[in-house]
Amino acid sequence: MAFWLKDKLEDMDLIAYEISNFSKAEKYQSKHNMGYWNKNDYLGFGAGAIGNTGNKRYYNEKDIKKYIENYNIYNIEIISDDDTKWESIFLGLRSIVGVDIG
Repeated sequence: MAFWLKDKLEDMDLIAYEISNFSKAEKYQSKHNMGYWNKNDYLGFGAGAIGNTGNKRYYNEKDIKKYIENYNIYNIEIISDDDTKWESIFLGLRSIVGVDIG
């Protein structure tokens, strides 16, 4: 069914730029998602939000009541160079960003 749907969307001149997202033109692609696939930094606001700056990813408190009581509670994950390489591969494979094998 997924292949049938992809064919139908392409028949309507929609271009797949991610596994499950299509657009008529590049200007209509999700800037947030493309930034994520390109490994750009991003901020996350709100309960359960995730942000990424450099090699640090932070995870806000998921429980809304706890988050409201203290929105400065979060966990930080340091992303290693190996993890960055693997993430680049996985993210590249699910989008038009691709993977640089050079």
